[in-house]
Amino acid sequence: MNAFRTLIIAALGCRPARLRPERGRPDPLHQLQTRWAEINYQLPEKREEAFGKLVTQADAALAGEPKAPELLIWRGIILSTQLAPRVASAR
Repeated sequence: MNAFRTLIIAALGCRPARLRPERGRPDPLHQLQTRWAEINYQLPEKREEAFGKLVTQADAALAGEPKAPELLIWRGIILSTQLAPRVASAR
């Protein structure tokens, strides 16, 4: 679990820009990262539903930038975090 947290913290720091200057609107990656942290640490009782909505947001971001590796990585992080309790309970 410590390695996972280290990965998340490192990934959060990889892209500090909050606005995309070429578009003048919020950076979808930053929005995904921020919402992931809110859900993960502040909404433990509503995690599965909230992460489901966040996956939908990640899909929408990827529709605009289908080859953006950082968005693909964060979609995977969101999915794995959403499904981790199911995997743990199946053991």
